[in-house]
Amino acid sequence: MNLIAAEKISKAYNEQNLFQEITFGVEQGEKVSLVGRNGTGKSTLLKLIAGQEVPDSGKIMRNQQCKMEYLEQNPRLVPGLTVMEQIFHDGSHELDVVKEYTTALVDLEQDPEDHELQQKLHDLTGKMERLQLWNLEEEVKSILNRLGIREYHREVDTLSGGQRRRLALARVLIRPANLLLLDEPTNHLDLDTILWLEKTLKKRKTALIMVTHDREFLNRISDKILELEGTKIYAHAGDFSTYLQNKEERLRTDQTRRQKEEALYRQELDWMRSGVQGRGTKQAARIERFRALEEGLERSSELDMDMAFPMKRLGKKTIEMKHVHKAYGQLRVLEDFSYLFNRYDRIGIVGKNGIGKSTLLKLIEGSLQPDQGEIIRGETLSIGFLTQQSEKLDDEITLYETISSRWSFIPDSRGVEVTAAKWLERFLFPREKQQTKVGKLSGGEKRRLALLLVLLEGPNILLLDEPTNDLDLDTLLVLDAFLDQYPGILVAVSHDRFFLNKNVDAVFEFLDGGLVKRYGGNFDAYMAKKQTLKPEMKKKSTPLEQMGDKKNKISYGDKKRFQELDEIIPTLEEEILRLDAELQGGGDDFNLLQELHEQLESKKASLEDHYEEWTDLAEKMEGNA
Repeated sequence: MNLIAAEKISKAYNEQNLFQEITFGVEQGEKVSLVGRNGTGKSTLLKLIAGQEVPDSGKIMRNQQCKMEYLEQNPRLVPGLTVMEQIFHDGSHELDVVKEYTTALVDLEQDPEDHELQQKLHDLTGKMERLQLWNLEEEVKSILNRLGIREYHREVDTLSGGQRRRLALARVLIRPANLLLLDEPTNHLDLDTILWLEKTLKKRKTALIMVTHDREFLNRISDKILELEGTKIYAHAGDFSTYLQNKEERLRTDQTRRQKEEALYRQELDWMRSGVQGRGTKQAARIERFRALEEGLERSSELDMDMAFPMKRLGKKTIEMKHVHKAYGQLRVLEDFSYLFNRYDRIGIVGKNGIGKSTLLKLIEGSLQPDQGEIIRGETLSIGFLTQQSEKLDDEITLYETISSRWSFIPDSRGVEVTAAKWLERFLFPREKQQTKVGKLSGGEKRRLALLLVLLEGPNILLLDEPTNDLDLDTLLVLDAFLDQYPGILVAVSHDRFFLNKNVDAVFEFLDGGLVKRYGGNFDAYMAKKQTLKPEMKKKSTPLEQMGDKKNKISYGDKKRFQELDEIIPTLEEEILRLDAELQGGGDDFNLLQELHEQLESKKASLEDHYEEWTDLAEKMEGNA
């Protein structure tokens, strides 16, 4: 069944054509990824499909049975609602029934003798039974917990940007739909949560159209790729790896065509230089074809990716860290860390958020000093450091001025002098874009410009902190092309599995207590090694399994414990809210912040355990009903 059919749709903003007369469709159950450079209209196309915008021409037909849910890059939540109210707000019929049931239940507890409420609850109980909705509220809590949102009564106005996006993602996953539109669904998610989301989307039969820069996520989920390039759309059946092969073949075909056009151009250029006046109709037409050929060659030259960046010579002495210790108060980041970097190291740094990965890069660079131990640097070191925040850029000057104010000509690795304009072109900033002020660039374009500035310094040690954040797929291919040729030392902190698999040959895993474990090979080799090192654990039997044949019998103790949990859980949620508020207002007192953080994590872990116990008892009681 075709859920969406777009027929010859076009869209332009401020005289810039995003796409012209593109046609495509999405079938039931298809997992489609939308790819293309920043600014080609990927997010706009999602808005058109969602009905939030209309095309300038053409039409989008939606099957009457198509129920869509849309995750925007900047989700719009309703102010004043709590997390749980936001999930149920303006929901499906099923969610409305659950909401009505829970409201009636609370009302009846306040006035148990109200016969109208009793009848209403009875009717709603029947609806819950018919629609099989008893587990829906618990499913809501399970998804919220998995996305790191455990304060269900907290108002959405108080959530951070990352929490708001995760709440919006939870809302999309919970509400019934047969087509999901997801714009950057992995933003603000750690690796474990990305893996969970990946499995969740793969096992669902729901159709999907998503925009994502996470190539491994894209590769594992997609069975169809729609590529926006220029003003056209190209459909590729298969995963991301198949798409790359198809695109390479297309580019080779384009290159062959361009070589023929270049030969024809040289021939026509000789004719133009012969002094033809173009008096005749045929001559005028030939001149017009020449101009069109010349313009086409100028545009197609942007596809060339010569990544011969300059690099300063690296001597035999690189950088050595001896018995380095680093801590922030009670939080130990590095404990007796020693390592001698060799000239060909390509190291990926992994570990949970906040454990100190970026600290290692700052110690190598020299902007941070160790508490104990020493760091010895060779005299020929030239360090390039791309931080998560990137370099501060001047919003009031143009892209061209940003480069040309530092360098007029920059020699590449072969010693050939290359202009600032050409370097910008190599990094996917066409000539017409180069006169744009930096302040008008998107976040991804600013990130790309910051990366270019780092590479033009010619570093022989390259430190990258989450380098793939906000970069579109074409820029990631450019970065990969550069790193393929880069002969210096690479140390990169990244959650991007595709990037780590392609660009590193060793992985350093940061563990609690400042310990660092080293693994040879890329990310997949690291994960495989971790699996083999895991101790074989004897499966613990749950209390329900220990009860054997009596597991479905509800004892008085079970009922009493279930009631106790209904009181304990709200209390824990309130304590978490209080601790979080104190943590936000803790100022610069690190000892206080550390203590509050430990208390908060302890309460969150306790809450999760109590929810698990509550769920087991609820399932047991339901099975006995």
